[in-house]
Amino acid sequence: MSLQTKLNEALAAAGATKTLVLDGEADETLVLPDTIGGLKILTELRVRRARVAMVPDALAKLTKLETLDLSGNALTKLPAAVGKLASLRALVVADNALEELPREIGFLRKLETLDVAGNKLRLIPTAFGQLKLKTLRLGRNELLPTRPDGNMWGPAMLISQYKKLEVLELDANLLEDPPENLRELELLKEVRVHGGGTAALQKASTLWPRARVEGG
Repeated sequence: MSLQTKLNEALAAAGATKTLVLDGEADETLVLPDTIGGLKILTELRVRRARVAMVPDALAKLTKLETLDLSGNALTKLPAAVGKLASLRALVVADNALEELPREIGFLRKLETLDVAGNKLRLIPTAFGQLKLKTLRLGRNELLPTRPDGNMWGPAMLISQYKKLEVLELDANLLEDPPENLRELELLKEVRVHGGGTAALQKASTLWPRARVEGG
């Protein structure tokens, strides 16, 4: 059964669909229609490796959605409408082709997990500083260590806002060393830093002595 057929069946049974998982396994391109907004009781949506190229604004109607996983697709942008998913706790858009993220994601007060690894991000909107994240995966991007203007932040300035952070990934970016101003993140349990060299790992271990530190 094709992914599009599975999606159409879920839409036909919108009143009974709480979880929808669509994982691509063949050369099929899935199109997310505007009617996806009719899945009013959906709490979990996972569409992975399905060559999805666009997310419709109608996604904003999924007000009960707690988990949105769109990893491994062909997304180059996310709609600002994502910021209206008030119940969202986990947003995963890893392994796409995103060059920027909508600032409206910063409005997601319940968001605890943000995974944007494996994209083309260089900076992060300052609005993300309002989030209360516990897990942040920024690895395999093109993140810069500096902040060129007041609307976008480099990772160090951003991450320092997340006092409850437990998992942090920064590997494979344009960062030379773990930023010093992240020493205050005392709740970190797992850290993955840029570079597998001894110096980088030793510095990370000094900054976060209680965390499990890896390089990449």
